[in-house]
Amino acid sequence: MLYSNGRSFVRCGAVACAMALLFCCNNVKTGMKPCDGSAVAYNFINNDYIYDTEWGDMDEHASEELLKVELENGVYRADKYYYETMVREDTEEQIEEEIRDGEIELLAQLTEAEAGNQDYIGKCLVADVVLNRIKSDRFPDSIEEVIFEEGQFSCISDGGFDKAGWNISEDSFRAARHEYMALEIDYDILFFTAGGYNKYCIPAYKHGDHYFGY
Repeated sequence: MLYSNGRSFVRCGAVACAMALLFCCNNVKTGMKPCDGSAVAYNFINNDYIYDTEWGDMDEHASEELLKVELENGVYRADKYYYETMVREDTEEQIEEEIRDGEIELLAQLTEAEAGNQDYIGKCLVADVVLNRIKSDRFPDSIEEVIFEEGQFSCISDGGFDKAGWNISEDSFRAARHEYMALEIDYDILFFTAGGYNKYCIPAYKHGDHYFGY
């Protein structure tokens, strides 16, 4: 009987603790303030809640300065100002910019791996091959898919692509960015190889060490 009561006591205590924890979490998430008017905050260093009666009385500038200090010290305050200032969704333009920067970097890495020893024009032409394939029905529809399509670029299988990622030259970045922004030197080439024309292409011209084709 005593054992049974003990279990009931433990169960009730656990439920009470869970409800208290849920209340605290809701306070932090929603920015609710205690009934005495002070602001609630959570100190991640000490794993404890703290209450600051002065926080809610500060003007916006003073609050901003204090917030900066608190952030530097590892204290994150869960009030309305914090969530409006520090927690915001990226805009559509910011997301598009991040995607664009990522694609340019990927293109620059491929350019460095395949044409790192070529002149600037040679780098631009290699970037053009990738970009032109996206527009062609013969190849995938994104930079990533074109680059990693099986059997297309030797640098993917021989480790050259990964190695280039550690040391992409400024010229390779500049060439990739220039061509990516629709300023291509050649809008038609789809192939390049070293030592001779690709047997699947229509020969176009040779530049540097590469033979380009349609």
